[in-house]
Amino acid sequence: MMMINAAAITARIHAVMQYDGIPTSRRAAHLRDKCGISPSTARRWLRAFPPNGRSDFFYRLATGLDVDRDWLLLGHHGKWHPRTFRAEFECIKGYPPKDAGRMVRLMTGYMAGHRKATSLFNLAASGQISLHSASMLL
Repeated sequence: MMMINAAAITARIHAVMQYDGIPTSRRAAHLRDKCGISPSTARRWLRAFPPNGRSDFFYRLATGLDVDRDWLLLGHHGKWHPRTFRAEFECIKGYPPKDAGRMVRLMTGYMAGHRKATSLFNLAASGQISLHSASMLL
C-alpha cells in the first residue's frame, strides 16, 4: 500500500488551481467538475483530509487537472508534461511566468534533440549552472 502525503498533494492541487487562475472560492467546484468527484471529496482534498480512495481516484484527479500523476501524488515527474512543469515552476518554486516558459522551452528543446538546448540542459543536469541560467542562454 502506497503511503501518501496528503498535505503535499493538496499543495500541488492548489498550485495547479493557482496556475489556472481559479479563485479560492471556486476551487472545490472546479475540482468537482474537472475530476468528477463529489463536492465533499473535493473539499476534503482542498483541506488535506483525503478520503479513503481507490487507485482510480488518483488517475481521475490527475487527468481532470491535466497534470502528471506521479508529480501530483509523489512530487517527482514520471513523464514529460510541460503543463505540470510550468505549474510547478510558477506556483511552487515561484518563478515568473516568463522564466518558467523559458525553462520549459529549454526542456522541450532537450527532449526534441536540439543541439544547443541539449548542451545547456546537460550543463544544468551536471550542476555547472542552474536550469534557470541555462534557459536564459537559449
